[in-house]
Order: sequence, then structure tokens, then C-alpha cells
Amino acid sequence: MNLGDLVILKLMVLPEPACEVGGAFPHLELAGLRKLPKKTLGGAYAEFLDEHRITPLEPTRKGSAYALRFTATHDLHHVVLGFDTTLAGEIGVLAFNVGQGTAPGGRRLLAFAKVFYSIITPWNARRIFRNARLGMELGRAAENVLSAPLEAWLDESLADVRRRLKLPTSGRAADPEASAADRPASALSGPS
Repeated sequence: MNLGDLVILKLMVLPEPACEVGGAFPHLELAGLRKLPKKTLGGAYAEFLDEHRITPLEPTRKGSAYALRFTATHDLHHVVLGFDTTLAGEIGVLAFNVGQGTAPGGRRLLAFAKVFYSIITPWNARRIFRNARLGMELGRAAENVLSAPLEAWLDESLADVRRRLKLPTSGRAADPEASAADRPASALSGPS
């Protein structure tokens, strides 16, 4: 069992939202993505994974189309949204998915996670609550990212992908209080 399998098992326990999902599980070839320009979605994704020493989640267990897609595209959501991999960044991504109606566990999980993460990292509490608010706002305004064919847009510029999804394409980082080491160079934020 690998980490992707654990995510699938977690998703099997949480209530699955009634939402539209894109294609099933996309297999993303990291070596090829590393060759793409860093300003493309694929190049930024490869850089994000390398920078944070993340291996793409590839579950070996079977799951629903929703669970597989949610797992496989989670780190792409970080790149598209500009949230880092800290607990505050994870809250931003979760809140975005709650705003989209695509988060497992929905608002209850987000409320619990905000409080729990703030208790275990009180120095990040302000960022956690800020990112939760920002993620919800972005999620409500954007196109459904879980159903978007992100894997077909890997060679497109990150700015164009964000534009398609009705996300801000420029401005300060999604989480301006994250340290430069914790934030992808391609991070986005504020209104365009």
C-alpha cells in the first residue's frame, strides 16, 4: 500500500460530494513535464513537486472516479492556486475545494481542520484562517477545477490555465505570508 492508496481509503470513509469530475485517473509522466518551460502548467507542476520533494500520488487500489481524480490532481491544485504545502497551504486548497463543492467532508472537515491545524501550529493560525477565507472565495468564483482537463493543459502557460478557470493570473502570491522557500515561484493571488 502506498500514500495514494491511503488517500483513497480516507476518501472512502468521508462522504463523497455530488460533483462533476473530469476524466478518471491521469498518469502524469514527470520526466516529460520537467522538460516543459517553467511557465507552463506542466513545468510549474514538475518544479513544485521537485521543490517540495513530492512524488505524484498514484494509487494502486481501485476507487470511485471522484476519489481517483481528487487524489491524482491534488498537487496540480496547489500549483494552479499558488498555495504552498504547509498546513496553511493545505487549508487553502481544502477551502477552495469546499467552495467548489468538491471537497470530501465539506464544510465540517474544513471547520475541524482550521481549528486542529491552528492548535498544533498556533504560530500559523492567522495564515490558516486567511487561507481558508481566500480558498473559499477563489473556489466560489472559479470554474470546477476537478472536472477541468488539467492533464490536457500541461503544455499551456500557467497564466492561460488560470484564466480559463477564472482564477487570478497575477498579483501577489496566494499566501503572501508564506516564506519564499514554502511558496512555489509561480504562486498567484489577489484579483487580476
